[in-house]
Formats: sequence, C-alpha cells, structure tokens
Amino acid sequence: MAHPWLAEARLAVIDFLLHASKLPTLAEARQLARKAKDKTRVIIRATHDKTQLAERTRKLITDMAQVQARVEAASKWSKQLPQPHIAIKGLERLHFYGEPTDLLLPPLLLAIALAGGAWKPEVKRVETRVKTHGKLLLYVTPGLPCAKAIYHSLQALHATSSGELYIINAESMIQQGLKPPVNTVPTFITPSGRKYTMTPRSPSEVIELWNH
Repeated sequence: MAHPWLAEARLAVIDFLLHASKLPTLAEARQLARKAKDKTRVIIRATHDKTQLAERTRKLITDMAQVQARVEAASKWSKQLPQPHIAIKGLERLHFYGEPTDLLLPPLLLAIALAGGAWKPEVKRVETRVKTHGKLLLYVTPGLPCAKAIYHSLQALHATSSGELYIINAESMIQQGLKPPVNTVPTFITPSGRKYTMTPRSPSEVIELWNH
C-alpha cells in the first residue's frame, strides 16, 4: 500500500500541472463539486466481474465530491468501451467510460459541478446543426492535452442543447484488453466517423466538430 504522503504528493503534482496550464485545479474542481446541489446523483455501471473497479470509482467520487453515488450491475457490455460507465443526473448527454485517474479526475468533478449548478462556464448558449442523437467521441488518457480537451468539451456541452459527448479513457481500454480505435490522444471521432487528433483551443472548436 502506498504511503499517504505519496498520494498527497501526487495530487500536488496534478494541481501544479493544471495551474501551470491555466486549467481548474483538482482542489478547485473538488470545491465546486462539493457545492453541487444535493439532488446531484452519480451512477457507476459495470459488469459483475468489474464490481471491485466500480466500487473503487464510487469511493473516489464520493470522497472527492461528497455526492451520492451508487453502483449498478450491467448484464452485458460493448467490447468497444472500457468499464466502468459514469453517468451524472442532470447531465445525461455526457458519458464517461473508464477510470477517472489522475488528470482525468478534475474534469469529471467539474462535470458533477456543472450538473449541480455549481460551475457555470462563461460561454454563450448556441444553436448547432447537431442531430439530436449525434455522438461525439473523445478518446483520452491521463495527460494535460486530454484534460484541456475535456475542459473545452464540457463547456461546449453546456453551450449546446443537443448531441452526446462520450469521454473514453483509452488507457483503461488497454488495461482491460481492448484495442482503442485511435493511435494518438486526444482524438475526437465525429458523428460522421471522421477522426481529428487535436487539443481544442476553445469550446467553439469542439462545437464545430459536432457538425462534421
């Protein structure tokens, strides 16, 4: 078992990297998530053989965000997606697949804060040509470019009224014996199937991808 000071040092490094990149830090995201409305709920889904993984994810979320989270068993699972699946009540258009490890945790906490009304990105709500069920897939690993891509993608989700965002941890896929459909991250796969390996500079760039 790792010593507590090692875990604290790891969190400190994460915050340093995020702060240096002008992104919300883990401490800031955790504070916002803890201000989320009491009705905010998080559901972690996984198959029976991944129950331990789902429980670990649930504990991490409840420790960090202090919101209600529960684990639900799934009878079947797509071979193209890693476990677990994290869903947030109030932000049903967002789907997070895989473990929210290291630099992927702060964006997830921001998503919880967004669903609970504690985080309100300063982006104008826009109308896009996204089809109601259009899915934008974002493949990531726990790194700064991916954290930035998720950050702008969450703001894009907030600014639009349709389309679904799938954030998929490619590292979790590899650990679970799955082959990611991308070689480099962050990579977006648009509703039409086009691939774009890029770190968006703004939410508007993400919104544009939903139109491709």
